[in-house]
Order: sequence, then C-alpha cells, then structure tokens
Amino acid sequence: MAITLHIWTPADKKALMALCNAVDRTFLSDRLPNPYTEADADWWLGMVAGNEGKEGVWRSIRADGQLVGSISVERKEDSGQVIGEIGYMNLTPFWSQGIGTEAVRQMCRIAFAELGLERITATVFEGNRASERVLEKNGFQQEKMVSGCVVKSGKTIDVKVYEIVAGISDITHHYIEIGSGEPLILLHGNGEDCSYFEHQMEPFARHFRVIAIDTRGHGQTPRGKAPFTIRQFAEDLLGFMDAHDITKANLLGFSDGGNIAMVFSLAHPERVNKLILNGANLDASGVKRCVQIPIEIGYRIAKSFANKSPEAKKNAEMLGLMVNDPNVNPEELSRIQASTLVIAGNKDMIKESHTRLIAGNIPGAKLAIIPGNHFIANKEPEPFNEAVLRFLMK
Repeated sequence: MAITLHIWTPADKKALMALCNAVDRTFLSDRLPNPYTEADADWWLGMVAGNEGKEGVWRSIRADGQLVGSISVERKEDSGQVIGEIGYMNLTPFWSQGIGTEAVRQMCRIAFAELGLERITATVFEGNRASERVLEKNGFQQEKMVSGCVVKSGKTIDVKVYEIVAGISDITHHYIEIGSGEPLILLHGNGEDCSYFEHQMEPFARHFRVIAIDTRGHGQTPRGKAPFTIRQFAEDLLGFMDAHDITKANLLGFSDGGNIAMVFSLAHPERVNKLILNGANLDASGVKRCVQIPIEIGYRIAKSFANKSPEAKKNAEMLGLMVNDPNVNPEELSRIQASTLVIAGNKDMIKESHTRLIAGNIPGAKLAIIPGNHFIANKEPEPFNEAVLRFLMK
C-alpha cells in the first residue's frame, strides 16, 4: 500500500467534508465541528492556503490514491523555542494498517524541514493506545501526563504529551571507511561498536565502499539528547547518509543493527539498494526465552535504579532496546522494496521460526541459515562473508 501526503486544495472540499463527517471522534478534540458543513470546509481550506509553510503544514493522507485521513503540524512558540503540534485522523476502515505511522513519519520530516522547528509535540487523550504506539514507533517519547486539562463531551480527561526533537546535529557518528564504489553500510548490535565487523571490512572493501558506524550511545558516538530507540537510530542513519552525500546504499545490520536496517528500509525505501538482515527480530517474542528472560529481569532492575545511577540509566536504555523495540508487525514487512537477504546461525538466540517469519513476509527475500550462533559474522566469517557477497554481487 502506497501512503502519500498531499497539500489540500479547493478541489478537495467534498472529500474533506466526507472525511470530517465520517471520522470516529472518540479521541478527537471537540473543536472539530459536528456536523462539518460546506462553510466549515471553505473556511478551513482558506486558512490552510493562507498559512501553509508559514504557520504550519497541512496534508491529506492518501492510501493508494484514496483520501483516508488528514494530518497537520501547526507552528507555535514555547519558552523561546519554535515547536510544532502534530495532529491527525484516519477513517476507521483504515486503522491498524500502518497508515498513521507512515503519515506521521513523513509529516515530521516535512515539518522539521519547512518550519524550522526544534521539536514536535503531540497530545494524546487517555485510552488512545493506538496513537501512543504510532508516536512511539516514530521516536516520540512521553514528556508528561496532564490530569483533567481537556474537556471532552462535557467530561474532563487526562492527556499524555509526547515529543520528538529535531534529528539534526545533536551527534556526530564515529565511523570507519575503506574501499570504493557502491556504498555498503554496516550496523553493529546492542552494546557493541563498528569493530564487530573486523572480519568483514577488508573482504567487502574489495568490491564496495564499506562504512561501519558506531550507533548513537555506542562506541565513540555520543549519546546525545534524542530518544534512545531503534527508530531514532534509523533517523540518525538517514542524517549520516545525508551528511555524507550518500543517496542510496546497501545495508547490512546485525542484531539491533538489523532492526535499525529493517526500520530504515520501511521508513526510507528509496534510500536502500540491497538489504541484509542478520539476527534481526520484530519484537521480543522472537528471542529464545532462555536468553530473553535474563534480559527482561536485568532491564527491570536497571530501570528501578535509573534515577539514582547514571550507569543504571545507561544499562536500562541498552536493555530497553531488546525489551521494547522494534515492535514491527510482520505485515509491515511487505512494504520493504529492497532485495533482501535474511541470514542467521542455526544455533542463533533468535528463534529460527521467527527468522523464517521475517524472510517469509519480505517480498522475494532470500533466507540463509548457516552453522553457528548469533555472532556468525564475527565467529564464522568465511561462510557468512561468502553468503553475503554472493547475494550482493548478483
């Protein structure tokens, strides 16, 4: 399904009226007129035309060309900062299809680029877990809970306020680069750094411009202030590619690096040539319980001390990646456009059934299960490199 955003025009008036009169209002502000009249549509479209790109950005959401929702970011100032407030709505038949997640992703990029924002906030009514997940998947973090601040249908309700900061220049990635030709970016796993790929750099550099980077908060790349999530790391990767004039690259990701590559390929398909996912997982259920249970226990312990110890906070963030991320639905993988190799060890900590689930949901993906554990690239480099190069050189 192709999700696209379009600037509103007067020709959209009837579609706008139909949308506003059909949308589920359970979690929408009472400011939206009900019923929504032609006069309401005329006023709103005029307001949008007069303020587009200056006081905000407003877009219709279309799925395969059909108008299914609306999304906006309105500009405002808060304590000297220029921020934006995002809001969106989708027609009920199009819920739970990844449309909101993709629309928010696209809209945040537009708003940050066109409005010069430092951050974007979102207000979510109590009980709206679906919208919370949409925001979390796009790197938003909950900033605060405000009690009884909104009146809805005559009742006061609580709201959660989420925010995301502009993903530009709060970090500079440390990286190693050798070789020339088509870019091949290597993404390491949780708690590691680019040296994990010591056995891949030279063999791959005979054919490619190989770039191994340290992820945010790993190795020699600073933590920064942005959210510590797989989706933020994917946006960091986009910033790295833009800063180094890399229009399109092959991506090889291991473990959490595979999750970053997977999320990046869903968010920015036009930037990926070929994709290699090594030991990736959609969520925590893909990890064998004998491995995952100690991780979850460690996460809970570290989280309980995070406010008292910087080291505990760091550990909680690292372990949190393996507990809370990346939360990708198998159905979403059908949107990956890149030619893909899914590769894992036959004794991997990722369940083989889960690895096969990932490969089976990516159109045309190749699957390779080779002897070894989760760390096959480092421990079994010869068969790993052979499988990867065979795939890349086709």
